[in-house]
Amino acid sequence: MTASTRAEVESAWRQRLSRFAQSGQTVKAFCHEESVSTCSFYHWRQRLQRPAVPHGGGAESAAFVDLGAIATSGTRIESAVPTGAANLTIRLDLPGGIVLTIARG
Repeated sequence: MTASTRAEVESAWRQRLSRFAQSGQTVKAFCHEESVSTCSFYHWRQRLQRPAVPHGGGAESAAFVDLGAIATSGTRIESAVPTGAANLTIRLDLPGGIVLTIARG
């Protein structure tokens, strides 16, 4: 789905939820009249009530986590982390089922 299509679908659901708020109907009756499932109704109502997450993340919302540096000497790569330092693994579960794992150790 393209960004413009997503925006159109989101706009249609915003309008639909606005109509529902003014209708005075139950969710079941309103969804029947609009020919949408109650499951979709609740999904979109919850989705559109969440605060928008900015894409690209500004500097004020991002934090830098220093995981240590890797120093090179010749052709051998050595960790700049002191011997005996704890191993560290960071796992990020991203939208769309993408998992990013960063490991030091």
